[in-house]
Amino acid sequence: IFITLNQKCPQNVAKLCMIMNYFERCRLKMYNASQPLIINRLHNISPYTASKWASITSPLSEFTVDENGSINDAGPESLHADFANRWIGGGVLKRGSVQEEIMFSICTELLTTIHICDMMNDNEAIVITGAEDFSLHKGYSRDLKFIGNAPTSQNVVSRVAMDATRFRGDKDHMRQYSEAVILRELNKAHVAFNHEYPAPGAPVATGNWGCGAFGGHIQLKSMLQWIAASACSRPVTYFTFKDPNCSGMEETTRFLKEKNLTVGRLFEEVRLFAAQIEPQDKPKDELFQHLWATFKD
Repeated sequence: IFITLNQKCPQNVAKLCMIMNYFERCRLKMYNASQPLIINRLHNISPYTASKWASITSPLSEFTVDENGSINDAGPESLHADFANRWIGGGVLKRGSVQEEIMFSICTELLTTIHICDMMNDNEAIVITGAEDFSLHKGYSRDLKFIGNAPTSQNVVSRVAMDATRFRGDKDHMRQYSEAVILRELNKAHVAFNHEYPAPGAPVATGNWGCGAFGGHIQLKSMLQWIAASACSRPVTYFTFKDPNCSGMEETTRFLKEKNLTVGRLFEEVRLFAAQIEPQDKPKDELFQHLWATFKD
């Protein structure tokens, strides 16, 4: 982070200010001393097959779309999703300044996981409980700014690091519709949600997981996260960050919920849609339309 300060990286100045603010807060004892930091590495030793997902009869859970807030606003009642790199922390100590790197800068104690946790495998996720917010920020990527102290809080927040598959280039983006990748993403989300942090059945606060630099398609990734959360009996609060690619999500999820679909039925239809994709197709904005056409009266 120090090396890149002179390489036209204003976001690194902001991150360094947040790290220094953490140490200043510690010097002044402006923190919740009774709150331990707990790190749990979760393993799914038997990832679900396609037939297993299709057989799940649990109903779809509630799905709430929030266009204005952020995951950090969800509070301690929710499990906060960290859109992680497979090496937890991603580029926080380099030039990175997107969702995970910002989370690790404002909740500075999360940086300890970089030194403790090895690379995540496809069947793993990491839950971190007790990391306090020390700094406030605004902006994103190169526009990231440190704007001061976060209030000292007694709230204990649980965050789960879940790494998505990375796609590079237009041709590679189509790989996310293969059954192998769909199952990989579903089982990754499932291990991330299938535990009792912060409480059994607590909502998942998530958003456009793997849909920025990693190249995932929002309509597909939102449905996969909903399927996995529903299998764990967790409601979903989905923060869109005002991304225009989330258009129609609220109406589509409400429509599907009204149809009383099961987890297995939605999985089957997403799987069918993906199987019909041809290399020349552009399915990025077509999944919601397909689901409306399939389930309308």
